[in-house]
Amino acid sequence: MSEEPFVNTEIVEDKDVLNGPIRKPFNEHLQSTTSIHHDETAQKLGMRGGTIAGSYHMEQFVPLFMRAFGQSWFETGGVSLYFRNATTHLEPVQCFIRKPEAAGNAQVDIWMNHENGMLVAEGTASIGSPPEASALRERVNKLYAPGEVRILEHLKAGMDVQPITVNVPTDNSRQRFERITEPLDWYVKESPWGGPILTAPQMINALRQCMIETYDQEGSRKGVVGLFGALEFRYLNGPVFCDKDYINSGRIIAVGETPKTEYYWLEGLLEEPDTGEKVAESLIMIRIMKASSSLYPEL
Repeated sequence: MSEEPFVNTEIVEDKDVLNGPIRKPFNEHLQSTTSIHHDETAQKLGMRGGTIAGSYHMEQFVPLFMRAFGQSWFETGGVSLYFRNATTHLEPVQCFIRKPEAAGNAQVDIWMNHENGMLVAEGTASIGSPPEASALRERVNKLYAPGEVRILEHLKAGMDVQPITVNVPTDNSRQRFERITEPLDWYVKESPWGGPILTAPQMINALRQCMIETYDQEGSRKGVVGLFGALEFRYLNGPVFCDKDYINSGRIIAVGETPKTEYYWLEGLLEEPDTGEKVAESLIMIRIMKASSSLYPEL
């Protein structure tokens, strides 16, 4: 393990903004024929091609978080992203973060652009307990009335999701380590806190596993095509370790629809199984493409 993480990541300071390098994220689910990440499936639903999962884009921001906040970002840091435009396999993208003015309890703007200037995602990153709401909390507070939903009619705001035990093996990181846009030895070897720690996609998956297990594969949801619309996670007492049991629970806080999608917002939580200590929390918005469901024959 190198003493300096991200030694091959060139970060450029431009006034009050840190610019990361241009990277070409790998679409990990190109062969998943029933998902939005598959070229033919995505194109039938109006996309340019199979999309990169937004959780993988989060990995590219981590060197900027380390530069802005230090390694303690993995202890009490957070990231909150709303996705504006999807990207496809190996398309070049670049991350940006505004430099924080204070060392602790700070929140700053972050964004990702395609090489052609298209805005891919925007949001906030934080450390500690800043006074202002995160980008996604601010958005949830301004949601409109839910409208008519057909696919997600079984979900209601305020519904609790049954807790389950989750454990993410280090082998998951090893299998794709060479394809991570910004690989970090701490994902597969010893970290400053002990064992290997979870990557950003693993954090998102662990924090919504209760929803996947309980609701996402049943009834009218079976076979529909979904995608991440917005993703946030925050370490409360981090980091989160591989090969370790945690309890994942959740709560549905909003359900609604747009002309092309239905969506739900899930609050997720990871806790220590023995003590109940809160380790990390999340806010996740899942979109379901209406045109992928037989419940919308008009589409």
